[in-house]
Amino acid sequence: MSALLEVRNLRVGIAGRPAQEIVRGVSFVLKRGERLGLVGESGSGKSVTALSIARLIHTPLRVLGGEVYLEGVDLLRLSDRRMNRVRGGRIGLIYQDPMAALNPVQTVGTQIAEAIRLHSHMSRAAARARAIELLGDVGLPHAAQRVDSYPHELSGGLRQRALIAIAISADPELLLADEPTTALDVTTQARILDLLGELSATRGISVLLITHDLAVATEFCDTIQVMYAGRIVEQAAVGAFYERPLHPYTRALLQTEVNLETDISRPIPTIAGQPPLPGEFEGCCAFAPRCAVVEQVCREVRPDLVAIGNGTVACHVAAATAVVVNRRPLTP
Repeated sequence: MSALLEVRNLRVGIAGRPAQEIVRGVSFVLKRGERLGLVGESGSGKSVTALSIARLIHTPLRVLGGEVYLEGVDLLRLSDRRMNRVRGGRIGLIYQDPMAALNPVQTVGTQIAEAIRLHSHMSRAAARARAIELLGDVGLPHAAQRVDSYPHELSGGLRQRALIAIAISADPELLLADEPTTALDVTTQARILDLLGELSATRGISVLLITHDLAVATEFCDTIQVMYAGRIVEQAAVGAFYERPLHPYTRALLQTEVNLETDISRPIPTIAGQPPLPGEFEGCCAFAPRCAVVEQVCREVRPDLVAIGNGTVACHVAAATAVVVNRRPLTP
């Protein structure tokens, strides 16, 4: 598969002396048709990364450096006019709170039709007909009647389907899905993930899924990237992610996962301590104060991403105890 999206050394934060970086040198490649999950605790920089790709961050945050290429075109250097055509056109966005993302005083059909007409020359009647078709595509029952419903008249799951209809209205190549199942019950979550998977498979859409839910990521994604304190600390195919996690933070996350087989009569494992604030532990491993296998080098030198097996990890301990395929740093 060829690369669709390439992020190189993306840095986002609050400018100053020194700058307070929220996203600290993030690099990754998303291939055509691939489903890539970006996971981590709240505050790790996942959503800021996605919003920066779509150029939707606002003051006081700003992009401090790096490149974001969509098929060789650096989105960060496009004019606002050209970026407006890309955003909503080649890139669709799905937000975690559909009630906040949808306009409460407009029908869902009006909002879908508006998105369609923004990126095409359709008439109002044609856009309405296309809106009904899209609502049917995303599994909204009785689409011809529901097209005139207001957001408050739909359940959370149906609102999310309407939001997905807006996101795919211009046949995007890439979907940025920021916690799209957070406010939904488990059954509805599964249906929304099935829908996104079907859209990705049938339309060839690449998906960048932002989530803190490991179960959601492993069910939906082909590849998972773990983010901590603004940096990617591990990347692996979903199978290897569960079978052989390399970074101590990844292992700690998996140990805190709760499912139907969890013995709730025993204390549920937690990760001690708190994630660092922007600017803390800049010259060392940011996870060192919370790590169970920390060594002195972790407190003195920041680890680079290196390839181990079929994955990558930024950890001195993992790099020292595994067969390193390529010790060259993977970040520019």
